[in-house]
Amino acid sequence: MKRKQLAIFMSMLLLIAGSADARPHRGGQVQSTTRTRPATSGERSTEARSGPTPSAQQQANISKLKQDLMRIKGESEVTQAQKDQLSADLLTLAQGTQKPSQASVDKLANDLSTALADGNLTKAEQALLAQSVADVMNSANIPPEEVQAALNSAQSVLVSSNIDKQDVQQIMGDLNAIAEELQKNR
Repeated sequence: MKRKQLAIFMSMLLLIAGSADARPHRGGQVQSTTRTRPATSGERSTEARSGPTPSAQQQANISKLKQDLMRIKGESEVTQAQKDQLSADLLTLAQGTQKPSQASVDKLANDLSTALADGNLTKAEQALLAQSVADVMNSANIPPEEVQAALNSAQSVLVSSNIDKQDVQQIMGDLNAIAEELQKNR
C-alpha cells in the first residue's frame, strides 16, 4: 500500500513540476529533458530544450538567427535586405533532405520581421524563440510531440513579449504550415 501511495505522490510531483524525464545519452549518462510549463501572461518562458544537443554547425546557424532577431528588434522599418538575410538564415536551419519551401520560409521571415520591429524580446526570449524555430524548421527529423512542444514554446515567447496578437497568429500560422509541410513529407 505504501509503495502505491509513494508512486502516486511521485506522479503528482512530476505533474506539478511539469513534464520532467531523463533519457540515457551516449556513454550511459543521463541527459535531462525537463520542460517547464509555458509562461502565463506577465511571466517570461524559460523552457529547457529536450532532445540531443545541436551540432556545432546548427548552433552557429541558431546564433546567426539570434543575431538577425537582435538587428530587427526595435527597428522602425525593416529593410528588404534584413528580411532576405533572415529568410536565408531560417532556411539554413533546416538540416537533412526535407526542407520547407522557399515561399513558406519567406512568409515566416516577413511576418517575424514585422512583428519583431514592434516587439521587445529579451535576449533570453530571442534565444528560446530561435531554438523553437530551429526545431520547427527540422520538423521532418523529430517526433510530432517535439514539434508541438517547439510550437508551444514559440507561441509562449511571442505572447509573453507583448507582440501584437494578430502578428502572433500570423507567425504561428507560418510555423504550423512549415511543420505540417515537413511532417507530411517524413
